[in-house]
Amino acid sequence: MAKPLRGHEAYVNAVAISTDGKMIVTGSADRTVRVWDISGNSIGIPLHGHESFVNSVAIATDGKIIVSGSDDKTVRLWDISNNSIDEPLRGHGDCVNAVAIHGDRKIIISGSADSTIRLWNSKSHPILHPLRGHENSVNAVAVSTNGKIIISGSTDSTVRLWDISGNPIGKPLRGHERCVNSVAISTKGKIIVSGSDDKTIRLWSSIGKSIGKPLRGHKGYVKSVAISTDAKIIISGSTDNTVRLWDIAGNPIGLPLNGHEYFVNAVSISTDNKIIVSGSADGTVRLWDTDGNPIGKPLRGHEGSVMSVAISSDRKMIVSGGSDGTVRLWDTDGNSFGKPLYGHEGSVISVAISTNGKTIVSGGTDGMVRLWQGGWRAWLEVCCRRLMYHLISENPEIDVVKYTIGVNLTETLSNTDLALILIRQGNDLARLRNFALAIAKFQQAVELNPTLNLTPEIAALQWQH
Repeated sequence: MAKPLRGHEAYVNAVAISTDGKMIVTGSADRTVRVWDISGNSIGIPLHGHESFVNSVAIATDGKIIVSGSDDKTVRLWDISNNSIDEPLRGHGDCVNAVAIHGDRKIIISGSADSTIRLWNSKSHPILHPLRGHENSVNAVAVSTNGKIIISGSTDSTVRLWDISGNPIGKPLRGHERCVNSVAISTKGKIIVSGSDDKTIRLWSSIGKSIGKPLRGHKGYVKSVAISTDAKIIISGSTDNTVRLWDIAGNPIGLPLNGHEYFVNAVSISTDNKIIVSGSADGTVRLWDTDGNPIGKPLRGHEGSVMSVAISSDRKMIVSGGSDGTVRLWDTDGNSFGKPLYGHEGSVISVAISTNGKTIVSGGTDGMVRLWQGGWRAWLEVCCRRLMYHLISENPEIDVVKYTIGVNLTETLSNTDLALILIRQGNDLARLRNFALAIAKFQQAVELNPTLNLTPEIAALQWQH
């Protein structure tokens, strides 16, 4: 049996897995989000920013954007280069318990303890007015693949459906006897799953009809549910410390997955239906195959509970949100991507990532939603830009530096970007009175961008006096 994924220093409150199953994201009560690869290795260092528990995480389909929600009332977006895209998304009057992101990143959904659901665009601006109807805290939100249906679960024991314009679809779905902690919807949008403190899982049709009998077996609250893309497997995590698998008819698949030492707060499954991720109050994230076997070691890093996780569609990045207020990114080998993403003033309750992986969304108990850039290429470009601006790049003499600059020139930066960098290097060289090399830099810039209004000799010699 593989070891648990360790790193969080408090409860793991949420987990998510990328659509390609290669990356896991966890959110913790240690206020951080962590990202792990499928082998259980952390990717980069924890993502810091939230100032309270991270309650939820999600990851975009393309694995480039992570979203986290926190007790600090904010939602945050992250990219794997650890840069916040915009200011936190503010508007909720209480903890942000859940976030979701539509596949193309055009719409971000957040649910709050203020009993409302809010929609945001990719520019961090609210869309429409808050969606009102629940009589208590909104604990979970999900959005259909086609972006036409929003699902919400509440402490008022109901599940509600909404259209993308914010209008309620039908009546509230009633059946649970206690608060609804988690909701999920199948890829085709035909099956909705909900998990509750009444220890059951329920299935519903997209028109609000109950499907079959409640799924029973857990001995504690059902904190999180997920459904495979082919709608054949349902996953649930419970305060009985176990993860369970079910078929669509409501029959258990195999034995409960044991390994966590405390509550399982979040579960997720990759889009290829091969990898299950679970996050626990024991501070760890675990990976499993669909036969119930553990994969790799635990992912560790958050300084508290992992509240939420998400995984990119290409399985290359995992995002986790924690009670430490941070969002963390990991590759599927368990290595962290850079530093934690800071910004939330409370726990990150929920994270999500856009389909193209370029945007990460996080929601927190600070009532804010935050957007962050995502994707390994964006991260690489940040590093390359910093290197190209470094003095060592102005007149490279070491082979490894020459090679690295060559990679930068051909693989990561546009001609326009490179021309601007060369102009800056030329100016620096001219200030050092190395006019010949400065002119060469300016000439290269003009060759890359012929639209520049620049005469190399004049540009260099203006620094002569």
